[in-house]
Amino acid sequence: MELAFAQWVCAFALVLTVVAILLLAVHRIWSPSHLLPIYLSRRLFAAHLFACLFMELRKATVWLELLTWTLALHVLYFGLCEKGARHVTRILHGPSFGGAHAMLLTYLFEQLAAPRQADAGIDSFWSTVWQFWLHCAPVLLHWADGMLNFQELQAAYSPPMTGGTTSIWDAGGLVPAMRFASTRSLLRAWSAAAGYFMLECAWSATTKTSRREFGVHKLLEVSSMEEVLRLAASLVAYSVFTHRLFTVPDAPAMSKQQKNT
Repeated sequence: MELAFAQWVCAFALVLTVVAILLLAVHRIWSPSHLLPIYLSRRLFAAHLFACLFMELRKATVWLELLTWTLALHVLYFGLCEKGARHVTRILHGPSFGGAHAMLLTYLFEQLAAPRQADAGIDSFWSTVWQFWLHCAPVLLHWADGMLNFQELQAAYSPPMTGGTTSIWDAGGLVPAMRFASTRSLLRAWSAAAGYFMLECAWSATTKTSRREFGVHKLLEVSSMEEVLRLAASLVAYSVFTHRLFTVPDAPAMSKQQKNT
């Protein structure tokens, strides 16, 4: 398999980022109390996934694959949220986290349901390893990001309940409280499955649905088992990790009493 010069540079960048991520893991194990800046880990993750994405661009039909769209979403999340931009984190983290698990589960299902015939060629072996890494790496990096930057993610998903100068726990703060509850519910739905489902609909409308057949019913139509698995994987990922990022803030009156005591 011949690679252009730029792709060789990206391959070298892949190796360097893997080494850097391993060193980051060793530092985390040996010095758990010494927290590194958030941008350090996310820049490494973004660089690694961008190199993976660039390596795939040599394919003529690369943007017809949902994997490419999902990799681009991962790059956007780790790249734009490198310094903990909380508004952007709320938009990109849930779909990216759920999408990583969705693509890995569907890949494993496809391999188990229709395994390819064994090929003695070394190119076939490395191609299989590469495809496995493309589906597995985002999941590993997201869990690493969750362990390294859990508090920052929690702060992004659970902003303080404020209603201006009036406490939302008073009668006059009922409207801000309802606004907070509604936006929180929407964020939960977006993070659980709606965000990644919107990406999948955009991919389907762009690559699979013809103009004559374009419509909401076509986007919502379930045509394969993989679509169900992707949605289920996103929901499970939310249930296992993302829901823990939503915390209930204390009432202002209770906080004041705790400070006085």
